Amino acid sequence: MSSDIDNEYFSDGITEEIINALAKIDALRVTSRTSSFHYKGKNIPIREIGKELKVTTIIEGSVRLSGDMLRITAQLIDTRDDYHFWSESWDRKLENIFAIQDEISLIIAEKLRENIGHFDIQDKLVQKQTDNLEVYELYLKGKYFYQKWNPTDIKRSMGFFEEAIALDPDHAESYVGLSECFTFLAGLGIIPANESWEKATSLSEKALQLNNQSPDVYFLLANIHFWRNWNYREAYRLASKTLEIKPSFALGHQFISLIYALSEKTEKSMEHIQIARNLDPLSNELLFAAAFINYMAKDFSRALVLLNECIQSNPKNVLAHTIKCCCLLKLNKPDEVLVYFDDLPTEGIIKTDKVGLTGIAYVLKNDSVNAEKCVAELIKLAKEKVGVRANGYLLLMYARLGENDKAFELLSSCLKE
Repeated sequence: MSSDIDNEYFSDGITEEIINALAKIDALRVTSRTSSFHYKGKNIPIREIGKELKVTTIIEGSVRLSGDMLRITAQLIDTRDDYHFWSESWDRKLENIFAIQDEISLIIAEKLRENIGHFDIQDKLVQKQTDNLEVYELYLKGKYFYQKWNPTDIKRSMGFFEEAIALDPDHAESYVGLSECFTFLAGLGIIPANESWEKATSLSEKALQLNNQSPDVYFLLANIHFWRNWNYREAYRLASKTLEIKPSFALGHQFISLIYALSEKTEKSMEHIQIARNLDPLSNELLFAAAFINYMAKDFSRALVLLNECIQSNPKNVLAHTIKCCCLLKLNKPDEVLVYFDDLPTEGIIKTDKVGLTGIAYVLKNDSVNAEKCVAELIKLAKEKVGVRANGYLLLMYARLGENDKAFELLSSCLKE
């Protein structure tokens, strides 16, 4: 409910911390950040929100900053009859932010218990991250921009995480945030892959040393073993560890779903992605993951439906645009791919993907002249520091053009690298 745009990052951060705190209580199913934040600033009836999220209780509130003082308000609402059964306000000094979050989370948990029946509550739900308030604010700004999920904002968020680490070299959460940025940009081929994966690995291992009970750290390490080391068994072990620590960790279920999809265990894959989406039903990231799982299962029509939903809610989701074009190619619609990128926002385009996907479309249309132009451009892109992504498209084009010697030569070269 907060209206101060300048402090939106802070309000979002406090809200997410309370969500994470309540999610530690085994008896509660707490909707994840993304789905909760979908309703921020919107005037939607409480009952409707309850039905969409499949929850019986909603926490609503606001955060206001004034100098070194903080005012937080919160109220609990029963979604079945729109009954406000509790509300409270806190005026506290900003310097005690972690104690405030713990106090509020414990009170909310107690009020929920009074309303819905007994369950166990831990003595402490929020741990102190740092003694330096500026570090925490920098971290929240970094998280705020990372959540926008596009290369421009993610590069901006990296600066905040780096500043936080410089001020407090023991702030585990900022190492996690910075590592997430490197893995995101490496995955998209926006920065050199080997260099960025090495940095992500180093940052994640440092975060693990500082906090070995963070599901986010194990999730990052699972990604590194998966995408960089091709060690799927270890990736599965680490992803499973995230769910041991936090069974309601939606991204953990998403990751295990992907590993099952690669193993062609479609039923298991669908089971885990559904659990993830139940925990975070309005997450654009999980919607994309569900689309990708269907793409892996070769249900291209269903994948396309989900990808269109994904793009409608976030037109800058670059991966969704890429996989949508892959679906169109699999459904033998090369003409749609050839014009697809014309009207996209620049933030929604990875140049290598545009060249590679249109190149494959030309191959499918037997347009060898334009296909060879794309091959020539991909060869140039492959020589750049972030060229590994271009090689993937070159391989597909060589194979489809019947140039098998070039395809195997390229594979041998890539494996050496």
